[in-house]
Amino acid sequence: MSLPYRRDVDGLRAIAVLFVIGFHYFPSAFPGGFVGVDVFFIISGFLITGLIRQDIAADRFSIAQFYGRRIRRIFPALILVLLVALGMGFLFMLPDAFRTLGLNVAASAGFVANIALWLQQDYFAQSAEFNPLLHIWSLGVEEQFYLVWPLILMMLAVRRSAIPVAVGLAVLSFVVNVVQSGNDPVSAFFLPFSRFWELGAGAVLALLHARAGRPVLEREWAGWVGLLLLAVAMVVIDRDRAFPGWWALLPVGGATLLIAAGERAWLNRIVLSHHTLVYIGLISYPLYLWHWLLLVFARIIRFQKEPTTLMSIGLILAAVGLAHLTYKFVERPIRSAGRLSPKAVSLAAVLAVGGGLGLVVYAKEGLPDRFPHEIQKRMMTTEKESEDAHVCRYDVDVRPSPQCEGEGPAGAPLALVWGDSHAFHLIAGLRALQQERQDFRLARYISFACAPMVDAVVSRPRYCNDANAFARQKIELLRPDTVILAARWSAYDGTRGYALLNEERLTRTIEWLKAIGVQHIVVIGQFPHWKLAPSVIPLRDFQFSIFNRPAPTEKMPEWDSTYLDVPAFAAEEMVRHVATAEGATFISPAATLCDGDRCLITVPDSGGLPISRDDGHLTPAASTFFIARNASVIRPDYRKEAPPR
Repeated sequence: MSLPYRRDVDGLRAIAVLFVIGFHYFPSAFPGGFVGVDVFFIISGFLITGLIRQDIAADRFSIAQFYGRRIRRIFPALILVLLVALGMGFLFMLPDAFRTLGLNVAASAGFVANIALWLQQDYFAQSAEFNPLLHIWSLGVEEQFYLVWPLILMMLAVRRSAIPVAVGLAVLSFVVNVVQSGNDPVSAFFLPFSRFWELGAGAVLALLHARAGRPVLEREWAGWVGLLLLAVAMVVIDRDRAFPGWWALLPVGGATLLIAAGERAWLNRIVLSHHTLVYIGLISYPLYLWHWLLLVFARIIRFQKEPTTLMSIGLILAAVGLAHLTYKFVERPIRSAGRLSPKAVSLAAVLAVGGGLGLVVYAKEGLPDRFPHEIQKRMMTTEKESEDAHVCRYDVDVRPSPQCEGEGPAGAPLALVWGDSHAFHLIAGLRALQQERQDFRLARYISFACAPMVDAVVSRPRYCNDANAFARQKIELLRPDTVILAARWSAYDGTRGYALLNEERLTRTIEWLKAIGVQHIVVIGQFPHWKLAPSVIPLRDFQFSIFNRPAPTEKMPEWDSTYLDVPAFAAEEMVRHVATAEGATFISPAATLCDGDRCLITVPDSGGLPISRDDGHLTPAASTFFIARNASVIRPDYRKEAPPR
């Protein structure tokens, strides 16, 4: 026996899934759309608790029947999406990413995806945008709730104390949520104890509804206030808020009021019960599963670029089509059965097999054997910086060690490197040159995402002002013979949230260096920036040519122009102009690494080592090559007392 069907609740489901889709595809227009998941939690707690309470009251509740029903409801679409994710990952993902996907498939199959993601990443982190199963975390929270909630209701049925206990548990979970949101927002977002209160709010509403025999707030105002709270949540909540925390009261309160108003309220009867919204609500579960998977693989196939607006609309329509087909041909035929039927047992077995396949992908390192030997070798031989290379970074809770003030022969000229991560990747080459020549000392002060500037400016990250102040203090103290300035200049154009570095600020920086007595100033221009990491360009070319041409030859390609981000070079003109006007030595990386409209992706005479593992930072081999080619211009052994050469 089931509860009386409420069309308006399916309409509210549609609102929830449309919120989430809006946030994922058009985040600037729907900044708080992720609260749709909180609405789903309310609806789930309300409906499932109502069913459990009804069966317990009629003395026919069965744990086997309950979980059999959950399996038939949740597993079919989930199995399909997980298998499709593995298939698409096999075709389009690189080994490291495919390995992580395998782990997430296994975690999703075990309904612990929220815990696995908590250990991996923040929901709003940039890396999360390429996780095809990021959204499965919510299923983990739900199923963890339903591991314990039916048992609690069974125990409380005898004493008729379900409502006060449910309220108490919800309040306790809410307190945990508020505390965790302030201390550890990632835990608060993913872990079940800070989310149970949302399902609990729906559960309390179902229990109150059952006791009263009707909706507990049959008032028109309840529906309108609920809708207003959801609209406010959409507008004022965004990824920068500590969520869930207190902010989650907006969507939770809004959804609770809308359900409590009852299906006879005008808003529920006319708007939420509209046949279009009702049907979207019916397919909301597979639609939720498909929409994110399609978006992530669109990004992967487009080399991490966001789909255009037209593409996004097409992807949403494709997700709706897949959800319709999944609902009609997969969900509905399987859903009808009794207790732990053969269907439920078979579904559990198939899901376990899917999870096992994910573990195999994880254990096999993302199946690199999909690719030719030379491409595998290229991935495996990509070098890493030495362990002590990071000791001279300035970060939120890290300060450069004393050895950063100068390593090398005592009394030799001092060359000091100042800049961001594009200065950091020069260190490997400079240290190799120093070990070879033994005629200069090397100091470095590096702070990632912070341009070397004498100005104190409000910037992102917030520690940049302190990092630059620290570097300036050390430069004044050490009085280096040479200062090498390097940065990813294209990042500091004022459009990415970092500090703006223009001609005036760079000029003041160089003039300050000259004013404190630095006579030899070297400015390194803009390094090539890539849409796809040079370390994987041959691999990706192989992926997309596998059906129309033979595998690549044993020799790795040395040059590429297809994936080169040409507009990034525009930043170099400003740097060149200032350096030349101020009498500093200017070195253009393009002169060493590029030839016309193409740039190196493989270090010459290295046996195929890539220039970069990511979008532009030199590998140690590439750094050594670049410094060796420009050592006579950099002149790290410059001695200011020596006569000009």
